[in-house]
Amino acid sequence: MDAGSIKITAKLKGSLATLAKKLNQFKKVLIGKTKDKVSIAYIEKLDINREPKEFFIVNFSKDGITIDYVIPNNVPPSVRKWTVLRKAFPIITSVSSLYDIDIEALLNTIEVALQDMISLIPKDSKTLYVENDKLKNKISELESKLEQCLNSKEEISTKLYETTTKLSECKAKLREYETYPDDLLKSKIITWIKEHEGEIDIEEFAKVFNVPETKVSELLKELVDENYINPR
Repeated sequence: MDAGSIKITAKLKGSLATLAKKLNQFKKVLIGKTKDKVSIAYIEKLDINREPKEFFIVNFSKDGITIDYVIPNNVPPSVRKWTVLRKAFPIITSVSSLYDIDIEALLNTIEVALQDMISLIPKDSKTLYVENDKLKNKISELESKLEQCLNSKEEISTKLYETTTKLSECKAKLREYETYPDDLLKSKIITWIKEHEGEIDIEEFAKVFNVPETKVSELLKELVDENYINPR
C-alpha cells in the first residue's frame, strides 16, 4: 500500500489550543496534540481485525497544513487524492478563520487534482465525456468569484466550501459521461483477473471503474461464453 501527502501553505493566527477545541466538533475522528501541532485522523475503513485500513491524517501546525494519506491497492493515486481532498475540506474550512491560507496555492492544488482525474479518461474516448476547456473555464470562473471575497475574511470559509462543492459537481458531471466501451471493459476485466490470482470482486471492480455491477456480470458471462476465461 502506497502513501501520499498534500501540503497547504498557511500561517496560524490563533493558538493550537483554540484550534484543538474547534476540531473537537467532529465525530468519529481521533485528535492528537503535541507542542508543535494538532493532528486529526479520519478512519475510512477497518480490516477484519478492526485495524485502520484506509485513513488520512490532517496535521495542523503554525506554518502550514499537511494531509498524509494511504493509497489502497487498485485505486489510482489521482482518484485517491481527490477523495481525500473532498473529505478533508470540511475539516480544514472549519478552522480557516484561525489561519491565513494561501488561496492561490490552494486553488492550484484543487485544479491539479481535478486535471489528474480527467487524465484517467482514455484518450480515444475523451470527446464522449466533458470538454476539457469547459472545465478549465469553470475553474477560472470559480477562482474569480473567490478572489472577490478575499477582502472580507469572514467570507473566506464559506466561499472555500462553495468552491469545493461546485468542483465536486463538475467531477460528478464528468462521471455522468464516463462510459467505457465493452471491449475495453472486457480487457480490464481480464487484466484484473490475472492480477488477482484468477479472481474478481465484482463490487470492487465496479467501484474502481465506475460501472454498474450488472454490467460487469454481463461482460463476465460473455467472456465465459467466448472462452476467454474459465469459471472455477
